[in-house]
Amino acid sequence: MTQNSCKDGVQISGTLSGLSDGKHGWHVHTLGNAQSGCGMSFTGGHWNPYGAPLGPEDAGRKKREVGQIGNVECSGGTCNVNNHDHLLKLHGLRNIVGRSLVIHQNEDGGAAGGSGSRVACATIMWADEWTENA
Repeated sequence: MTQNSCKDGVQISGTLSGLSDGKHGWHVHTLGNAQSGCGMSFTGGHWNPYGAPLGPEDAGRKKREVGQIGNVECSGGTCNVNNHDHLLKLHGLRNIVGRSLVIHQNEDGGAAGGSGSRVACATIMWADEWTENA
């Protein structure tokens, strides 16, 4: 995850593996205790600091949950990610550092619980924190 300036959103790039083929909803969740598991008590619900309704921003709506970042598509057990999100930030009011990234079993269609179970998660932290805690 990178952010070029305080006005830019976050670029999420990389490769995920071990997921089934197809689309998987992925979201930034409120809590960042993913080292203990992906359940609600460890990662919380979608990060939604403005109380926006659930659903994609591109469905004729100007607001969405900040943490609802769409879907990642996998093929052959690999998901190549190259996503830019203008609402996420690594600094300031919409800072996602210390929260969690959760990947769900199914595609995110915008309905509550529609993405299915949580199949993978990680705490979002600075790279130097990760190497110290790995």
